[in-house]
Amino acid sequence: MIRDVGISTLWKNAKQMGWKISIIIVVPGLFIIFQAIAWWLCIEKTGSKITLKRIMLIQIAGWAFSEVAPFSSIAGETFKGVVLKDKLKGSTIVSSLVLYNTIHTFATISILCVGVVITLIIIKTTAIIKIISIASIIIAIFLFLLFIKEQKKGMLLSLYNFFKKIKFLKKKLSGKEEKIIAIDKEMHHFWVNKKRNYIMAFLFMFCAKIFGALEYYLILIFIGYAQSFLIALFLFIISHVIFIAAFFIPSQIGLVTGGLNRTFKLLDLNPAYGTLVGIFRRIRVLCWTIFGLLLIPFLDARSKQRDK
Repeated sequence: MIRDVGISTLWKNAKQMGWKISIIIVVPGLFIIFQAIAWWLCIEKTGSKITLKRIMLIQIAGWAFSEVAPFSSIAGETFKGVVLKDKLKGSTIVSSLVLYNTIHTFATISILCVGVVITLIIIKTTAIIKIISIASIIIAIFLFLLFIKEQKKGMLLSLYNFFKKIKFLKKKLSGKEEKIIAIDKEMHHFWVNKKRNYIMAFLFMFCAKIFGALEYYLILIFIGYAQSFLIALFLFIISHVIFIAAFFIPSQIGLVTGGLNRTFKLLDLNPAYGTLVGIFRRIRVLCWTIFGLLLIPFLDARSKQRDK
């Protein structure tokens, strides 16, 4: 991809961007902070044990870990749970992460629905495709709302009882019913008694997605190939789809940049700029990944210090 653009073109655009690259690095990083706030709102008991500041640091470190580890977000969420194990009850950690990822998924579905609408606006399609697209949006929202409804009732216990019937899992799962019930109770309490937290968490998560689109918008302006925010949002959504599809590949190396190159062709834009956007975005990812990984020893040291 870099060969297609040319080192000289890349260097020219880097020089043209100059100090503005710091904006590319800092501003989109706000989406990690917004995600941290959304997660903090999902934690049943914060109190003095866990502060918003610490949740932010853990979120950044967890995000960085997910960028370098296989299975991406799964590894990142596991890491976050391990860091918190000495600070919160196991049921509180699991329930907060399940709720966080539920709201994250709903925000993702919402932004993907926006992407479908944008696609119908900027790309010429037949009436049948439009009908199928709109129907898909309605079905996706309906199924997810159904999922939330089941989660309120205590879905984990139902799943636990189902998997316990499988022979080779029966031994491993035995004796964990009490923990599952505790997690279900905390999630039920959240959905019933903390509706304001849910709305706020969703809004912060959705705004995090918008900040992700802002990154593309700013890069396009700074490399001298400005496009509308609608196009930037569409590019972000395409990248998000690639991220979801290739979650098992660390940092989705090469896939996002290649996907952007092809998306630019689809939109009748210069594909070389798609590659440039991917490269400058990768610089931002690298900076935040290094920062997050450097936080891990610091978080571990603070945990040991508090234990003493």
